[in-house]
Amino acid sequence: MGNKDNNSIVNVPKITIEEGAILNRTIQNGKQGWNILFRGGSTIESFENNGTISSSNNADTVYLFTDEKTKNGNSKGGQTVVRNFTNKGTIESKDNNAALRLQGAKIETFKNEKLISATGNAVAIKIERNGQNSPKSHYQRRC
Repeated sequence: MGNKDNNSIVNVPKITIEEGAILNRTIQNGKQGWNILFRGGSTIESFENNGTISSSNNADTVYLFTDEKTKNGNSKGGQTVVRNFTNKGTIESKDNNAALRLQGAKIETFKNEKLISATGNAVAIKIERNGQNSPKSHYQRRC
């Protein structure tokens, strides 16, 4: 959701993955290494997972990405924000990459009631902070 190229900022009131739903990404197509992607300065008021979201083979499962505010003088999307993130289901990454990855994005309220997991060389939660006004750093949590 969102687009880096044309500054299409999307504001969404609520996204819900229902109980019993299964979203599974097992391959990576080119640079599309993700199952669910929020980017481009989009704001999601509420994201709630009640089902199972999983990825394997070098794909991040839930990826919140912030595009640069400006690049080469062109305006981009800016910071991606999820105001309320609730996991009541399962978010998992198998083999590599992350179950939940934030790259310059922000979650204001985070509640995990069930399972965020990683197997193999994957990490459960990966947080990266990049940008012209901030030092490059990242934090990963293996579970």
